[in-house]
Amino acid sequence: MPIPDDPLRSDTTAIDLVAHTLTLEQLLDGARQGLRGHIGELYRRYGPDLLRKVQFEDETTTADVIMTDVFLKLPHALQGYVHKGKFEAWLWVIAKNMLTDRRRQRQRLPEPVADPGE
Repeated sequence: MPIPDDPLRSDTTAIDLVAHTLTLEQLLDGARQGLRGHIGELYRRYGPDLLRKVQFEDETTTADVIMTDVFLKLPHALQGYVHKGKFEAWLWVIAKNMLTDRRRQRQRLPEPVADPGE
């Protein structure tokens, strides 16, 4: 009979406990299935460098928004990913495409109209 407060009995906690020991291929397989522990570990491993690149590339965009979008869309994006090269380079391509999309959106927005009382 399991102990009620045993952390190894909680699915999320069990995944979190072992995620740091998994290979990249194992993490990618789990992330494809939407396992939050696997996605979280990928974020822990690759997020800080990706965040720096995003911040360097475009200071006008909130880097946190790009990072959130990249990792929220990761399970779907990984469906077509074949691990041949560097995973971090592939992540950067996704982030860069999102930055490009944001720039295009900003260019399409009309300029704010000045207050006639000024």
